[in-house]
Amino acid sequence: SAVVFDRASGKRLWTHGGDGSGYCYPLGFIPGSNYLVTRMFREGTSVAIIDVATKAIVRGWPLPKLSQRGYVNDAVLSPDGKLLWASGDNKVRLCDVTTGKEVASWSGHIDAVTVAAFFPDGKRLLTAGKDRSMRLWDIESGESLGKIDLERTAHKLAVSPDGERAVAVCAGESVLRRFDLTTLRGLPVEDGHTQLVEQTAWTPDGKHLLSASRDGTVRVWDVAARRTVRQWTPRTRSLNWLAISGDGTLTATAGYNDTPIEIWNIADGKRLHSMMNPEGSVGALVFAPRGTILATGTFHMTQQGPAIRLWDA
Repeated sequence: SAVVFDRASGKRLWTHGGDGSGYCYPLGFIPGSNYLVTRMFREGTSVAIIDVATKAIVRGWPLPKLSQRGYVNDAVLSPDGKLLWASGDNKVRLCDVTTGKEVASWSGHIDAVTVAAFFPDGKRLLTAGKDRSMRLWDIESGESLGKIDLERTAHKLAVSPDGERAVAVCAGESVLRRFDLTTLRGLPVEDGHTQLVEQTAWTPDGKHLLSASRDGTVRVWDVAARRTVRQWTPRTRSLNWLAISGDGTLTATAGYNDTPIEIWNIADGKRLHSMMNPEGSVGALVFAPRGTILATGTFHMTQQGPAIRLWDA
């Protein structure tokens, strides 16, 4: 189901669906519209596009069953909201968000593709797989633009706003692996976290990286100086989700073993406020491209089924 509440009063504004099974993750807002793209799992994975103004799911389509487990493992929305990357096998697959039709399928990885990140200009795609490699792709032509070998499988990727650098979070590691995408070479690694890094994201100006770790801390990194400039410790028991607002001033954090969603001022690391997710554990966080609207999903089930909630952060 999709559920929208008024943050000030806590009043439920509208609900769509809900059968007590499945989970629901927000993938992103389509720029210039009221549409929110979500990924839902209920005996298979599907995409649902919600018009948050008219309070309705306007389109939806199933994602193909690609993995041995019978569902898509992950999905990423392009910056313009027109394409969706979905994982499940060793192909790099792109779908049209409007129709759900597969518009591209590229070969290169020799094992399952685990994660992807679109370049901010929407013209290229960075992927990583269980073959312990990252690959760059030209989206229009499907041409492979290069390969970077990794020591371990990457499970998170983020491309800098200028498209010249990338950071990868690899399985079991507490460091951020950085790369120069013009030379396809690794850059010096920053130490800091003491346990596995869960999430990472660039600020819109490209000057800082944020990372969230199982050590319970969020760190802000000065990219040029390669050092931590501030850090803080959220109050959640787990720290699995991190999102940065479009203007780069706020970050939201949450965990899938906790109900709080905390909003922080990136400039000084101060907690501005905290919201409690009534559906329980949080599954993903996404800010709208402009403003402070934040979408959250559910990781565990509720009696009403999976839910999407919108907040004014």
